Amino acid sequence: MKKFVLLFFLLFITSWNYASVLNTLINCNNESAKYFTECHSDKINSILAPPVNDDCENAIVLIANADDTCSQLTSSTLFEASASEENNTCGGNDDDDVWFQFEAISESHAIGLENIVELGEPAIQNQNLYFVVYEGVDCNNLSQIFCSDPETNVIDGLTIGNNYYIRVYSETAESMQNITFDICVNVPLFIANDTQYTVTELIEDVLIDVNPNCPQVFNITSSTGIDFPSENANGIGYFEANGSSFPFERGFVMTSGNVMNATGPETGTISDGGFSTWPGDADLENAVPILSPGSTKNASIIEFDFVPLIDHISFDFIFASEEYGEFQCIFTDAFAFLLTNSIGETTNIAVVPNTTNPISVLSVRDEIYNDGCSSVNPEFFGSYYGNGGLPSITSPTNFIGHTEIMTAMANVIPNETYHIKLVVADFGDATFDSAVFFSARSFDIGYPELGEDILIGSGQEICKGDIVTLEAGDLPQNASIAWYKDGVLMDGFNNQTISVTETAIYTAEFTIANSSCSLSDDVLIEFFSTPEPSFEDVSIIKCANEELLIQIDIVNISELNSLTYTWFLNPPGDETPEAEIYVGPEGSYLLTNTEEQQGVINVVVTDDVTGCSSEAQILIEFYENANCVNLPQGLSPNGDGKNDCLVLDHLEDREDITRIEIFNRLGIKIYELNEYLGEWCGTNQDGKKMPVGTYFYVIYTNLKEPKTSWIYLNY
Repeated sequence: MKKFVLLFFLLFITSWNYASVLNTLINCNNESAKYFTECHSDKINSILAPPVNDDCENAIVLIANADDTCSQLTSSTLFEASASEENNTCGGNDDDDVWFQFEAISESHAIGLENIVELGEPAIQNQNLYFVVYEGVDCNNLSQIFCSDPETNVIDGLTIGNNYYIRVYSETAESMQNITFDICVNVPLFIANDTQYTVTELIEDVLIDVNPNCPQVFNITSSTGIDFPSENANGIGYFEANGSSFPFERGFVMTSGNVMNATGPETGTISDGGFSTWPGDADLENAVPILSPGSTKNASIIEFDFVPLIDHISFDFIFASEEYGEFQCIFTDAFAFLLTNSIGETTNIAVVPNTTNPISVLSVRDEIYNDGCSSVNPEFFGSYYGNGGLPSITSPTNFIGHTEIMTAMANVIPNETYHIKLVVADFGDATFDSAVFFSARSFDIGYPELGEDILIGSGQEICKGDIVTLEAGDLPQNASIAWYKDGVLMDGFNNQTISVTETAIYTAEFTIANSSCSLSDDVLIEFFSTPEPSFEDVSIIKCANEELLIQIDIVNISELNSLTYTWFLNPPGDETPEAEIYVGPEGSYLLTNTEEQQGVINVVVTDDVTGCSSEAQILIEFYENANCVNLPQGLSPNGDGKNDCLVLDHLEDREDITRIEIFNRLGIKIYELNEYLGEWCGTNQDGKKMPVGTYFYVIYTNLKEPKTSWIYLNY
């Protein structure tokens, strides 16, 4: 009866979206329905139930990611959602809104709606959604502060610790849209800045790090949007990855638009710059075959002269473009690095590796993101943040796609003057901008380059005692190299490569002969502290019927985290393999009174957090003499090799015998010897054999009170 009523109700629904619901319910009447998850009772109930977050009061709590990833991601749906009464002045149609809330952990947050699908036959990808952001402690006191048509956007000016509500809905008033999506809130980290450095400083201090004593870079000029009337787009600026996923830690960027719009995430097409006043570049048009005269717009240019000290130059860069994806088959903006030698020959060194083809969207692309054309050099394409690619909210920059790290390089003649022109421009129109990101200090003209610091917490640090190899690069002609550790000259180190094992600031310095030119670079290398275990003694005696507690000391325990001790016993001889006898947090091990263990004990001590470890060892010598205090009470010096002498090696090994005295039964001393080992064999001080009988002896040691005992002499 219930199924009939439900089917009857569905017949009166006018929206075609209910057809899928009807089909589901009909299919659930057949015998095999129990095998389909959509026929489970909870699934049927949910089909006609609004989402749990249909109103503000039931907003789903989101966890804001502290970086630009989406490790915290929430899935939701608009199906059966209804309109809310809260004020909304944004676009779209909010008749199917759902609600979320989050606590701000940054003054800027990115909000992204990903994996948007309208379910049905067929499913429709990437339906347009809107979201609105409200500020307020609860749903009764909300202030609308932000609207977004793009599914990913950045909202600034938030107050850390305050609560914010997000209202998501579809673009159209179409009823019963079965749209599902994921929502993520994170923190955009990538930083772009167009005022922190002048163009001269970007070249001298960021790209090359010029030494004033070695004037090898000069005549720096530039041109970009702000140099032309009615243009306010500065296409040249500084950037920092700032902990984001961008491959370069820092550097400078040149774009055919506005540098300040390069900051991620990917929120939509960047199309800065005008059509008339900001021109293109004729040299670029001559250098790239697909271009024609007058076909470029919005060119950003930097030029300078330099004198290399070595016979080759190189620098690292990444090309990014908004034309990847939709337009990668037919359009490409262009860029070039035009290197001119002393006789006026110019070469574009921005080419696909092992070819002479200029790098562009057409020469480096992946058909995964547009199957209208085949891939070209896809191994050099890096990341795509559009449909079918990575989530747009996780893009460190606002460009939809970019290449892998590329390296421009050329052979040069040392000490000759070269000119280089770096240029990027739009092709055909001023829309869909492109950019080139240059890695800081990657322009190698002969300066030492030790790389970035390796710091605790960077994820690159290693354990003290392990080796970090530092390479200063090629040595310029007529130059020598010196290394310094915390400012102190490292004698004997005059190669371009050294190995270091301790935390310090290391400096490599090139000195050019017969000049005042010296070039240096330094790097801070930090190592995790490694446990420094030790035993008080190198060996210890284990006596029969005696417990023995072996204790290992950690000299630098205050520098470490919790520790794990792994104890191994290596018995004498090669027949028995090493055996693990204990693993745990204890720095001591008890040999019980029933154990007759001997051999070398190795202890591996591991820091539980860093994984750094080292080991120490101690020799265990076992003596059958119970407790190492039961002294011999029988002596038969008859030359048969058994009990011929009073042997006290167990005491000597353990307590260091200083003297022994032997007395006859009348109390007369007959024998005395310092530093005794086992020399008394039944004679007096003169070596005369003593008669059968009972004798008494006193043993003096460094560690305990004298030991006294008796011994019966017989032949």
